[in-house]
Amino acid sequence: MQTSIIGIDCATVADKTGLALGRFDAQGLSVQQVAIAPHEAGLYALLSQWLAPPQRVLLALDAPLGWPEPMGRLLSGHAAGGEIDCAANQLFRRHTDRYLKQHLGKLPLDVGAD
Repeated sequence: MQTSIIGIDCATVADKTGLALGRFDAQGLSVQQVAIAPHEAGLYALLSQWLAPPQRVLLALDAPLGWPEPMGRLLSGHAAGGEIDCAANQLFRRHTDRYLKQHLGKLPLDVGAD
C-alpha cells in the first residue's frame, strides 16, 4: 500500500513555509512535489489537493518549539560584546531536548546552532 508523506517546514509567515510531497511504496520513496506557500490560502489549497482523495498519510511538521528559557532570559538584557555567564548547553538546549535524550536516547539539533 502506498503512503503519502507530507513535510511542512513551518515559518512565522505562510510565504516562507516550505512543503514537500513524497510517495512511499514497495519500490521506495520518491519526491513528487516541493513548494513554498505563496500565502496562507495557497498553503491550505495545496495541502487540500495533496490530501485528496483520502489516503494513508504521514504528516511531518518541523515547527519551532521555542527558545530555551535561559537564552531568552540572558539575552533580554545582553549588550553586544558583553559576557554571557551560562553554559552553552543551557543556551541551546531546551528542557524538551534533555528529556528526549534521557528517555529515548535521541538528542535533537541545538536551537539556532545546527
